[in-house]
Amino acid sequence: MKTNGQTPATTQIDLLSHPMYTPSDLAYFESKGYTPTEILAFWDRDLAAGKEPLHHRPAPAILEYLTQTNVKK
Repeated sequence: MKTNGQTPATTQIDLLSHPMYTPSDLAYFESKGYTPTEILAFWDRDLAAGKEPLHHRPAPAILEYLTQTNVKK
């Protein structure tokens, strides 16, 4: 929907109410630095293609530890 020739900003409510929303998918996109508008575009595309929402598995604890502590070889 456009208002006065401009597209309104995507809000958190737009994302949380989207049929493709899952907490893990939203967290994944946010961790990659995507904006809400970009995330909505991905989900709209996937929904139109008939895809199912994604449920990402959490990373193993060791990966979390390594990324937070800068452990070197």
